[in-house]
Amino acid sequence: MAGTSIPEIRDFHDVVRLLETHPEWRSDLRRLILTDELLALPQEMAQLASQVSRLTEQVITLTEVTQRVSVDIGRLKGDALEVRYTLRGVPLVTRLLRRPRPVSQEELDTLLEEAESHGLISSTDSEEIILADLVIRGKQKGVDVYLVTEISWGVGTDDVQRAAKRASLLAKTGIPTIPAVAGEWVTPDAQQLAQGLGVWQFTPSRVVSPVS
Repeated sequence: MAGTSIPEIRDFHDVVRLLETHPEWRSDLRRLILTDELLALPQEMAQLASQVSRLTEQVITLTEVTQRVSVDIGRLKGDALEVRYTLRGVPLVTRLLRRPRPVSQEELDTLLEEAESHGLISSTDSEEIILADLVIRGKQKGVDVYLVTEISWGVGTDDVQRAAKRASLLAKTGIPTIPAVAGEWVTPDAQQLAQGLGVWQFTPSRVVSPVS
């Protein structure tokens, strides 16, 4: 450049000092020293990071969808099992009750209305009892007993807790009740909790009494 004096360059350190004095030269020097591939690397890395971010979001979304589908399938299986047990009976329930039969919604409503009118249970109690998956009436030593049953394809601790709670509420009406869970299988945690809460367990091949 006219009027500009360029110092003599003797070694690499002189080059460094020149670049510090003239930072605008650095981009030109990079283009001379670095290959096109290296110069494009920062932009390519940014694009790769963006792709990875989008892929991560897609994986998270897919995982959430898979979980929702799994839950929905579990519910559908549980609903189908509830219908089957209502129509055909809970497997092996005759080991606990004689002449078992499902209590109809109308029969249960009448029982609860009478109990409410006598102040034995509250309306909140009734609403909770009605949510029971299946109530079965049968005989034990000649006495009518109501088996309050929660049904799930895979029985968990929540099912056990609901069965115990709803059977306890129904017992406030003055009729003998037994809590129970029924399904294809019962988780180990649910098995342990059922023993503690006095809940019977029914699967297609096994009946487990809470009394050892």
